[in-house]
Amino acid sequence: MPRQKQHSNRYIILMKTIIFLLCLNGMLSPFSLAGAQEIHHEITSELQFSGNDSTQDHYVVNDEAFPTALWLFESDVWRVMTSYSFFFKPLDASRVPHRALQHFYSHPTLLRVYIAVQPETETTYTFTHRDQNYRSQTLTDDRAREAGLEFEYYLWDNTGVIFLVNSVKNEEMTSFSTSLDLRGRGIENEIRRYYGIGVSHYWREQINLRAMFTWFDFEYAAVETTWSTTNTLLLTEAGREADTDGCKLRMSGEYIWNNRIGVQAFYLYAHYNSHSNILSSFYENFPGFTSYYDDEMTSHVAGLQVSAYVGKRITAQIGGRFGVETFDQVYETDQVVSYNWDLRTLNTSVEYSLNQHWSVQLGYEYAIRDADAEIGHPESEPRSSTTSQIRSDTHTAFAAIIARF
Repeated sequence: MPRQKQHSNRYIILMKTIIFLLCLNGMLSPFSLAGAQEIHHEITSELQFSGNDSTQDHYVVNDEAFPTALWLFESDVWRVMTSYSFFFKPLDASRVPHRALQHFYSHPTLLRVYIAVQPETETTYTFTHRDQNYRSQTLTDDRAREAGLEFEYYLWDNTGVIFLVNSVKNEEMTSFSTSLDLRGRGIENEIRRYYGIGVSHYWREQINLRAMFTWFDFEYAAVETTWSTTNTLLLTEAGREADTDGCKLRMSGEYIWNNRIGVQAFYLYAHYNSHSNILSSFYENFPGFTSYYDDEMTSHVAGLQVSAYVGKRITAQIGGRFGVETFDQVYETDQVVSYNWDLRTLNTSVEYSLNQHWSVQLGYEYAIRDADAEIGHPESEPRSSTTSQIRSDTHTAFAAIIARF
């Protein structure tokens, strides 16, 4: 399918989704005009755009610098999400005038379901090495769907338990080409499943403490075919399967001062292990070969969020987080790939309540990821290594409409 037609179809799907969500919120307006002070339902429709630019350069191979070698990564992602929450214990709008604080003080038992769609998105990977007159480019068209359910049940007025189930489906089609007349295409599919349990406790009326433990598993499968435009014998096909298991722990505390200022601090730990099997086959009757590699990732992130509740209608937030992440990839062939990431994020948002039932929210986030990367062969003689540096900048903006009735 031509790229222009793919872009056109993507925007048509996106606009249809936006119109559907706006109509969904519009159908609720008769309920929101009823003027009830007890809130049982909440529907949120959100549109998010994220743009990422990454570079990998400063390559050094066995102590020899290659200043003209450069990786570039570019992607623009649209995401549409809608969620519905039912409060078994209604939010009392008459007790707490500011809409953003009603959930905090009501301690409601609630059920929340949500879906999210990422329409087809194009991502570009480009590698150039001018000294060797080499260039390669990979284009991917990927889409994703997500669905989840959260249930928060208060055993006592100040203590509740939280349950989470979430599933994400990713589909990706890849094509690539190089200046050496190699061409390729591939198909990738991944399913991610998350299961969580947590606790929420109000130590005092103004202080909420939370802990959430989530474990997850991923299933990944891909097939990639590579061929030469000048030599038909140079054709290979590789199939890859990967299984990932991991967990994450999030702990947070929130304090509301005088119904004017809210401060939330949190810590997030995540870890996973992955095992990948690769089967490569060649043209004609060559039986091919199998190989494998293992991944391990560990991250520690801490953050702070400050909210200002202005009057009865405005909520302004600013926050940030920082952390570190290590990622190691160990191949059967004595190759080890290591990344050491530094993570920094700044975010801000403003929510304005039109009335007790309708509000709009705008937000922006800027994230920086820096890493030192190394590829080594620790058991080979003579030993060899390749080092490089990576910088990734991501800008994310979102707009949301929230209806309560």
